[in-house]
Amino acid sequence: MIECDYEFERFEGNKKKKYTPSKIIRKIENLSYIKAPNSFGKSTFLNLIALGFYAHQNTEVNEVLRSNIRDLLESENQKIKFDLRITNKNKRILISKNELDSKDFDIFEIINDKKERLTPVTIAKKFKIIYDIPRNPTTRLKQLAEEVRDEQNKYGNRISRLRTRILEILEEIRESKDPDYINSLIETKKELETDLKSCSGTIEKLKKELTNLEDYFFWRMFTQYSEDYRKAEQKKESLKSQTKSTERRIFKENREFHTNYELAKSEIKKIEELYDSVTDNLKRFFPKQSTLLEVWERINVSKSLDEFEFNENFYSLIIRFKNMLQDEKTKLKEDKSNQEAIIYQQLIQVLENFTNLDLRITLLNKSLREFLEELKSAFREKSLNIQKIENIDKTIENLERIERHKKALETELFPILIKLKPHISASEKILIKNADNDDKIKELEKECSKIAEQLKYYKAQYEYKKSPSEKEIKQKIGKEVRLLDVLNESQISNKLKEVSDEISTEKANEKDYERRLRNITQQIRELESKEEHPYKRFEKRLNEIVEIVKRLDAKIEEFNQYLEDIKSEKEPKNMSAQQQKYNDVIFEYLGKRLGKILIHTGEHIIVTRVDLFKGTLESSKGGVFYLKQMGTGQSQAAYLLGLLSTEDDRQIIAMFDEVGMMDEKSLGQITDKLKGLYNRNRLLLGLIVQKKDGDAEVITLSNG
Repeated sequence: MIECDYEFERFEGNKKKKYTPSKIIRKIENLSYIKAPNSFGKSTFLNLIALGFYAHQNTEVNEVLRSNIRDLLESENQKIKFDLRITNKNKRILISKNELDSKDFDIFEIINDKKERLTPVTIAKKFKIIYDIPRNPTTRLKQLAEEVRDEQNKYGNRISRLRTRILEILEEIRESKDPDYINSLIETKKELETDLKSCSGTIEKLKKELTNLEDYFFWRMFTQYSEDYRKAEQKKESLKSQTKSTERRIFKENREFHTNYELAKSEIKKIEELYDSVTDNLKRFFPKQSTLLEVWERINVSKSLDEFEFNENFYSLIIRFKNMLQDEKTKLKEDKSNQEAIIYQQLIQVLENFTNLDLRITLLNKSLREFLEELKSAFREKSLNIQKIENIDKTIENLERIERHKKALETELFPILIKLKPHISASEKILIKNADNDDKIKELEKECSKIAEQLKYYKAQYEYKKSPSEKEIKQKIGKEVRLLDVLNESQISNKLKEVSDEISTEKANEKDYERRLRNITQQIRELESKEEHPYKRFEKRLNEIVEIVKRLDAKIEEFNQYLEDIKSEKEPKNMSAQQQKYNDVIFEYLGKRLGKILIHTGEHIIVTRVDLFKGTLESSKGGVFYLKQMGTGQSQAAYLLGLLSTEDDRQIIAMFDEVGMMDEKSLGQITDKLKGLYNRNRLLLGLIVQKKDGDAEVITLSNG
């Protein structure tokens, strides 16, 4: 039995509204089929149950669904409290959040009257959450292979931990009753303490850098989109004032003229898009060239359609800016610091091809991975100028594209239009002009709408950061601000991610230093009192096992690459016998996951193999069926059956939303599977949700 009660406080517009669940879903069986209209709260009900089991922190759940679940708890415009009780045979789950203003909630499990508080970690160990919206089911069948990757990675992690532990034991064996080694450990401890202090300092430095970079990013994007919106609105209003109210129709007195005119308009539009992109970059590259930039910005590309000729300064400015950009690029490339960064970049690109090898660089006394991380860290500090060089190359390329489009117009289309223009009546010229303006106004309205969305987002982020001033931001960032100024939105966003990722890496390093410090301190304290290590007699065998474990580790990496090939659905050429054997096993495993299914021909088949390269199912009777020829409903059913046919021994929480493409027969396969799992106590609850017009209904699939 599932018993649910909740209360939402949500701000919509300027009003606060409260929402509670419909009576029909306050108390339902563990296996239920919910059919209700939009806005009934079906998805909210599923998201609330998922939230109770920390699905918003579970990477096995789709990111989009995780975001929706997280929104229940973290949205700025709503608050929630809830009480959820799930009874399943000899088990009860109690989940409650009693305060609207708190993000904390409690979850308890009661088995045989023994009550235990559950945490995200214990929930992940006890329950497997299968929560999905089965869209594009045919293409998503390959996602079932992800579970294989997860299992492989689990074994890979265990193998890595085993190797680490064996190496630690071997180290302990070498350390036992060795005073010189104890002294070396004391020195190592000092180094670790220094490293830990340095790591902690690096984390604080990176956090400050991230905060400053976020302040800059949100301020600049808010400022930029505000200005873009103002200009777009201004341009739109200007065009409206130029356009006379007239019936929108053009008498095509000269079809040749109109055909070439439309071609010219298309070319002009391409030039305008390139021009806008180039203008943004030029303003960032040459902020001091205000006079030159003013002349450039006064160029009205679309006005060339009036007399079929470009502004007299257009070509000379293109050449001048190309030369200026080349000079700036040469200057950057000659800088020794940038040359060093380019070398780092090239080294990183080469070394990343060998990260799967467990190599050590003897001269540096570092592993290849450690050296690569240090290179990346050093490159990140110098990467802004490299990005500037890349942006300069892109801007030069866009200027050259403008030249090519301009030349095509001047040599091919404009001469024809100039020749035909005298044959176009004055009234038709006005209509053409008005029609062009109408088209531009519509485009600008769409552009304004897109800009407004971005502006809304960055305004909220900027205000959340307490709206620091430009002066405050630039004072904090210092000289680096001029390098950031030449980056575009995507590049700064990527840099934010890089810094955030580096913080995560350094935090992991910090924990590792702390763990190693604890271990080495304990080791030093106990080493002298220990007798011969109990595994001393197994030292040779342990060294042999380490080599085996290394090969197993490499094998897991190899298998993961095989899975990547399978997911790409492109069969590699010249496959090794080992890869072919692996693929066969995976395809047979996927067949086993699907089991008995109903296909588009109306018959049931027992699937023995799913070949993702060929896009086929093979049955136990030898039949071959193509996935693309299966109906969407059958594909949905097959995909969901695959999800449910997991060999994971955790108890399943299954919830499926938007299953409207399945007919009763296809849906019956899913409900039968859920009943079977429930009867074997493999399933805690199973809910299926579908849109339905009219009154809502809950269909009990099994008593529970």
